[in-house]
Amino acid sequence: MFSRLTLVAALVCSALPAAANDRATIDALVAQHATTHGVPKSLVHRVIRRESGYNPRASSRGHLGLMQIRHDTARGMGYRGSAAGLLDAGTNLAYGVPYLANAYNVAGGNPDRAVSLYSRGYYYEAKRRGLLGQLRTGAQASTAPMTAVAAPSPQEPPSLLSVLFGAAPAQAAEPAQESVAGSETLADDKPKGRYRRVRQAPSRQQSVTVVQRRPGRPPARAVAAEVPAR
Repeated sequence: MFSRLTLVAALVCSALPAAANDRATIDALVAQHATTHGVPKSLVHRVIRRESGYNPRASSRGHLGLMQIRHDTARGMGYRGSAAGLLDAGTNLAYGVPYLANAYNVAGGNPDRAVSLYSRGYYYEAKRRGLLGQLRTGAQASTAPMTAVAAPSPQEPPSLLSVLFGAAPAQAAEPAQESVAGSETLADDKPKGRYRRVRQAPSRQQSVTVVQRRPGRPPARAVAAEVPAR
């Protein structure tokens, strides 16, 4: 009997340093995350005592870890791991503390109301007060998705005309506002508003239109004659 009591006492004494170390680690993590997210450390400890009694492995109906945060709630805060990952004290605090900080902000700094909002949710209250843009998220650099950066599209090589004449790059066709050498213009071919296209070649000469008429016959088609430029 005495030997059994001695063995039990020895096991209890050996477990005390480990428990103390775990609590010291939790306290350090609480201080770190509370400072990062601007929430009182005492409020974080209050929630941990209320939710899990400082048991990082606590699990009850989908509520996990120190702060009894749900997996879907943690995912809404940016978490990308499994539900089992929230049983790690550091991971649980990384997403539970900013969630509590949001509740604390929506509650206007009232600790009692913050605890209530932490338990039942604060989204609709934050929406009503116009605070959705101020809500925090957690951070998990190891699993955060990287932002893809699109490579610049290759530019088309310059055309021969742009090299020879310094022409601007080709653009979408638009209605011409004025005629220039080498472009298509509209020449009056017949009455009643009918037109045909006459292509002018780039030249140092000017193109004029000569209309030949004969008595008793319909007007002839326009003929382009070249005359030297003055």
